[in-house]
Amino acid sequence: MIILDSRPREEFALGRLPRASSMPWSEVEEGLGKPPAQDRPILVYCANEFCESSFRLGEWLRSRGHRDVALFVEGYEAWWNAKDPVDQD
Repeated sequence: MIILDSRPREEFALGRLPRASSMPWSEVEEGLGKPPAQDRPILVYCANEFCESSFRLGEWLRSRGHRDVALFVEGYEAWWNAKDPVDQD
């Protein structure tokens, strides 16, 4: 599974889900994003349920042919609050 964090890179550096890759929606929106290979399922998340960047990134991925895209709606804050493991720089 590919895990994509749609938050800004600064937030990603402070903490993220294990094995997540940074793909900030703001960069994708500016034309800087390249979709990953379509051979694996993708999980997209952002900060919390009020953050729209994961929804937008998920829609963008689907518009580029990805069919197995899931959203972790509660996002990083819920992961952190549950005291689940995180990766940090």
